[in-house]
Amino acid sequence: MRNRLALIACLIVFSAFQSQPDPFEKLREAMEKYVHTQRFSFNYRMEWDCDKREGDRSHMNGTFVRDGNSFALIQGSNRTVHTGGYLLNINERDKVIIVQRASGEVIFDELFKVLNMDRAHVEGEYRSDSQGDVLVFKSLPNTPLSYVSSSRIRLNEKGWITAITTDYNPDYQDPSNERCRSLSIRYAAYQFENLDTRALALSTYVKISGKEVSASPAYTNYEIVSSLNYETE
Repeated sequence: MRNRLALIACLIVFSAFQSQPDPFEKLREAMEKYVHTQRFSFNYRMEWDCDKREGDRSHMNGTFVRDGNSFALIQGSNRTVHTGGYLLNINERDKVIIVQRASGEVIFDELFKVLNMDRAHVEGEYRSDSQGDVLVFKSLPNTPLSYVSSSRIRLNEKGWITAITTDYNPDYQDPSNERCRSLSIRYAAYQFENLDTRALALSTYVKISGKEVSASPAYTNYEIVSSLNYETE
């Protein structure tokens, strides 16, 4: 009887282990939310632990807004806007707007390529706690990803990413350069309705007539650098 109960217990444990979600599949599902959701925005905060970084350089806040094939990525003094067939790179510190014609459509999963992990180079583990799901990925030795010790990706109950923490392996970093121990990104304030899309409007930044580009009233003190003047007919 005792052996029989032990066998049943082993089968229950084995069955529970077998039913654990595949962390790579959970990661793919999370990425597809960003790819296939047409309208959303979120704020995020990046924090890194690196040599020679002090004060404000240890963190950076940002915002991402998407509406269809248009998006704006605002990070510190830099802003990248893809809208109306144009790509704008705006540096608010140096007061420069670079304008070029956008080529093709944006593949949104490229914006999250930090999440792309090759099964041949990484082993994954699924965990769950009171705050939601956690996906843990550890790099295998002697692979292109060995400079990363591990990455932990936390999902909320709806499968959206709320945080990513990446730890770096110091053995794979050049001691003569700045060495980083970790990078964390916390995603917050997801919004899907009533988006403020002013950051996506081309007229917010510039006016374009043919190949002529001029700054909008709010950016008249910015230098305009345009590649449109070099286009061939």
